[in-house]
Amino acid sequence: MKLAMPGRKQVMSEVLCVQALLFGLLLVALLAIVPAGACSPSQEAAVWATPLSGGSTTIWYAEKNGTDWSTPSLLPLPKGLHVTPVIALDNNHVIWIVWVEQTKDESILRYAQIKKGHAVTGRVTTWKSEQSYAPAIVIDVQGKPLIAWSAVVEQYAEIYWSSWNGATWESPGLVNRKNESPDITPFMGLHGGVPWVSWLGVTAAHRYVQFQAHLLHNRWDIDKSTLPSINIKKFISHLSSIDKQLPGQAAKRLMGAVFSRSGGEIQSLTERFVQFQPAKRTR
Repeated sequence: MKLAMPGRKQVMSEVLCVQALLFGLLLVALLAIVPAGACSPSQEAAVWATPLSGGSTTIWYAEKNGTDWSTPSLLPLPKGLHVTPVIALDNNHVIWIVWVEQTKDESILRYAQIKKGHAVTGRVTTWKSEQSYAPAIVIDVQGKPLIAWSAVVEQYAEIYWSSWNGATWESPGLVNRKNESPDITPFMGLHGGVPWVSWLGVTAAHRYVQFQAHLLHNRWDIDKSTLPSINIKKFISHLSSIDKQLPGQAAKRLMGAVFSRSGGEIQSLTERFVQFQPAKRTR
């Protein structure tokens, strides 16, 4: 059944409003967790966007070995509005940061690959008039980063994904089935070594619910069952314990993310999902 949905501008406005709700105007926390055993001994990393006067932001990141955080490093970026960063650390100790740069006309998905303190930055897509939002990241069992995000390419927001091929990001692919309703705010994880992504979508009953898909043979298989077993309370508790130990500079953050090797299948999540309840859905 086709839904009576708003036009492009209204959809973009709705996406932005939901984004503001999810990430907050003053404080947001996302957490990235790599499953136990996927990488070498424990380390943690954090990334956050700090507001500046004039409406711009900077992005900082730090690593933690043992009980001590490193001195925060400033990601070398041109002046602008850089928001919703997420972070991960791969098997080779390469730091990956993905975020959105908001300009007057575009919301551009950007990334940084940081090796031994040297950062290489760039765009994830080659789309013109790009409208991308809310990235999520996961490191698969081979140590390869995968990302998912919401983007308005035609009229409605859809969930797209890409993976790093060793030199660049693959051309974005669609995760959800195209439909006449916005699909937004993805988060990612691994279940039995298989990447999954979950996102908010609209049912035929005009309700936002969680949809989910697993990556099988490089294609996303949309599940008909509920989400994998996710211990949300334990996840948020771990987030809170890490948050209290962040570098002092992170206290002024507008939004941020934390990475940990502490185990579990979730790798990125916003506080919005603390109380979600997966529902049966039809379209």
